[in-house]
Amino acid sequence: TGPLQYLKMTTAHLQGGNVIATNPNLGVVDNEMKVHGIDRLWITDASVIPAPIGLNVQLTIMALAHYAAPGIVAH
Repeated sequence: TGPLQYLKMTTAHLQGGNVIATNPNLGVVDNEMKVHGIDRLWITDASVIPAPIGLNVQLTIMALAHYAAPGIVAH
């Protein structure tokens, strides 16, 4: 592949924009991935990841959905 200075890690998945925060003034979703102020709406995609992680985010997104699933099912 060549020297490390030519190696660039990027991702095509848009990340960020729906920040996780317990305070609705600081973020879009709470720590259960539920959108502040909207009943029965959760976000578990790459938009809740605060910064690009540089690699394929599929496993991270699946982990977020797995984490949120009990709360979603309970409603």
